[in-house]
Amino acid sequence: MRHAGFIVALGMILALLSPLATAAAPTWTKGIGVYSVCISPDGRAIFAGVEDGVYLFDRNGTEVWHTELPEAIKLLAVSPDMKYVVGAGEKDVYVINASSGEFLWSTDTKGKIESLAASGDRFVVGTLFSVEAYRYTGKLTFLRFPETQTTGGVAMAAEVGYSVGFADKAIVVAGDKVIYYRADGTEGWKYDPYADSSADRNFEALAISPDNSLIAAGGKDGVWILDVYGTFRDKLTVPNVIDLEFTPDGEYIAILTSDGKVYLADRNGNVEWSKATRGVPKNLAVTLHYVGIATDKGVEVLTIKDGSSVNFYDLGNTNSVAGTEKADYLAAGGEKLGFFNFNYAVLTVKTNPSGAEVYINGVYKGTSPLSLTINPGKYKITVSMEGYYSNETTVTLDLGESETVTLTLEKRSEIETPTGTVTTTTTSPQVSMEKYRLGGQEINFQPSEGYLREVSSYAIQKTEELIDKMNGLGYSADLAGPILEKARQEYLNGNYAAARDKALEAWITAFREFWVQYDTAILSKGGIDVSPVEESYKSGNLEDALGKAVSMSGKLEGEQKELFDAADGAAAVVDEYWRKDVRLWNYVDPLLDSAGKFKDGDVKGAKELAENARAALENVGKNGEKALSEILAQARTGGLSEEKLKEFEMGNFGDVETETQTKEGGGGICGPGLFAIPALLPALLHRRVRR
Repeated sequence: MRHAGFIVALGMILALLSPLATAAAPTWTKGIGVYSVCISPDGRAIFAGVEDGVYLFDRNGTEVWHTELPEAIKLLAVSPDMKYVVGAGEKDVYVINASSGEFLWSTDTKGKIESLAASGDRFVVGTLFSVEAYRYTGKLTFLRFPETQTTGGVAMAAEVGYSVGFADKAIVVAGDKVIYYRADGTEGWKYDPYADSSADRNFEALAISPDNSLIAAGGKDGVWILDVYGTFRDKLTVPNVIDLEFTPDGEYIAILTSDGKVYLADRNGNVEWSKATRGVPKNLAVTLHYVGIATDKGVEVLTIKDGSSVNFYDLGNTNSVAGTEKADYLAAGGEKLGFFNFNYAVLTVKTNPSGAEVYINGVYKGTSPLSLTINPGKYKITVSMEGYYSNETTVTLDLGESETVTLTLEKRSEIETPTGTVTTTTTSPQVSMEKYRLGGQEINFQPSEGYLREVSSYAIQKTEELIDKMNGLGYSADLAGPILEKARQEYLNGNYAAARDKALEAWITAFREFWVQYDTAILSKGGIDVSPVEESYKSGNLEDALGKAVSMSGKLEGEQKELFDAADGAAAVVDEYWRKDVRLWNYVDPLLDSAGKFKDGDVKGAKELAENARAALENVGKNGEKALSEILAQARTGGLSEEKLKEFEMGNFGDVETETQTKEGGGGICGPGLFAIPALLPALLHRRVRR
């Protein structure tokens, strides 16, 4: 088994920094031949079955592990708790530890494997002749050779085999009929829809609704919908069905046919829409808002809402596609592996007249008409134009939703003063004339209005991004939220200097809240009473909460203690440099990803990410210190440019390291634009930073 380290590459960091998503191309691809794919419900883990085993990639495309097996893995399933991955070859099944990639055990089913499904405590395999269920520990709990009917002396099961699935803890089998086995292994009911033996009796596809109330079985004659008690509900006359799947809400069934058609039907059997596929279809997968179809030419993505095409992705011959139940992520594999992130919404803002400034949650985004690809959520839209009264509205966007908002601006009237002169009210913001402070001292720099507007807008945006990611981890930002709202109000009032200061205060407050909550989560996992830390946090004393957390960490042992030291140390580096006005906000995503790994139960992966994050932050922090020294020197001579300071304020100071290394004869490791991140080497000194 080969492992790949969690090396944080520049391109990955840049991708993580962007709040926007795009549907123009796969988020990332890998040039490996893939037989099967499987994806975790939250899209954090992508498993690929290949010629010599199984790969695991994280959502950013980083290879986590590669477990070598003696044959190609053509089917994959992952346990709901993400502890086990099951792969199927020709006749053998293999069980792997999902976190580490460690091979655990395998067994020979003695028959060609046709289907595979996983539940909470076991998985089930359908072969040409049998249905077998195993605990993840290796114990066989269920073995059946379902009764088959024959046509002309040929056993139909020998031609197609059995499709299998779970309905809660029961096992559902579809071969020449649908059979429901109770959790204890006894047969509950059997459904045979055919009145004569001349029909093609094989079900090629099986799906069970998320609430376990309906079963859909599809074959050459159509799709039968049954309830969990075996009662016939409806039939869709859709010929040549090869795959089908319920949508995550259970309201619709996506159906794929061998003649190149995709159908969406409601649970009562009413077809909502149908579309032709591009190429020979292989299988389909659904997410919250999309249907992905694998064909011999690539992957086509349609909206569940009306079947409209999102895009066609040329991945070559594609064998398998998988989607997430809780979000809009897709993975597809064939000639190459591709990952797609559709977790976005599209907001279009139009105004009458056009050309108005558009602000989203107080952050300037451009002039109307304006179209933005944006994260789902609730947004306050404000538009303004000189000579007009501003206008605003609020819109809530769901995943995959496109919304157009049109706002009309009312022209300001000219008001006569008592002296007879005419004045026009405008909304031009006033620039702060205070001395500019940086690195704990006043510098010789007078900011322009445009400069202050841009840096304050950026600071608000970075704070919003951080809080969004914290919310995704289940962390709150109760202390930072009101501060951020004040920053937005100052921005809308044109007080850009005050907006900048408040936004900076909001960001570091939110980060310290993340810090406390991650420390607390690790301590709690170690069985330590964290109520003293929580009391300090609730009272708003973050410094005291962090101090208590560090003192309690001495009770942790082993890998949990190592994780705490790495994560707490990485956060301390961010805090240390922030106090020097060196903002590392563009480089904290790996640390947040570490918290995500920990939340998913992967302590080892969380520790590795935290250790790498700490090393990277220390190196970038040193770059920042050099950049600060250079800026202060330029300010003293009056040669500091606004553009140079703006890049530093936004945390874009990686190029300074490159310039310094070049002068010394070294070779800096650079990426596009203004960033240069040194590679994360294991030999880097991990320095413990304390407040």
